[in-house]
Amino acid sequence: MKLIAKKPCSFGGKKFYIGDEIPVESVLDPKDQEKMGVLAIVVDNAAVGAPAELTMPVVIHAEEGDLSLKLTADGLQAVVDALRSNADDAVSIVNQMADSDALAILYYMDSRTTVKKAAEARAKAIDAEESAGDQ
Repeated sequence: MKLIAKKPCSFGGKKFYIGDEIPVESVLDPKDQEKMGVLAIVVDNAAVGAPAELTMPVVIHAEEGDLSLKLTADGLQAVVDALRSNADDAVSIVNQMADSDALAILYYMDSRTTVKKAAEARAKAIDAEESAGDQ
């Protein structure tokens, strides 16, 4: 079991900052501290009570019909970053994306040809990687 600081705190006379590992013997009641949001209890490299990656359902009304997609927080951030960037930077962002659904959203939302082509190519590359991994 590991204890990770979620807020700046002090145990055993020592200061800890967000992300620091706190020695287990320094905390009298880790569960109470976790309830107060001061620290996270980590067991086998997985935070106890941590939510799984959340996805947000999104429906795109396209000419081909409605597309039901699930967007992750990272995918949403990448879409927003790409939309706010110039075309060259957007293509660079697209080439680093790993969420096919976010790429589809970007493809339908961005009117720039270079970004559309990059999103389509990246989505195809991800599908090819996933297909190769399934074999």
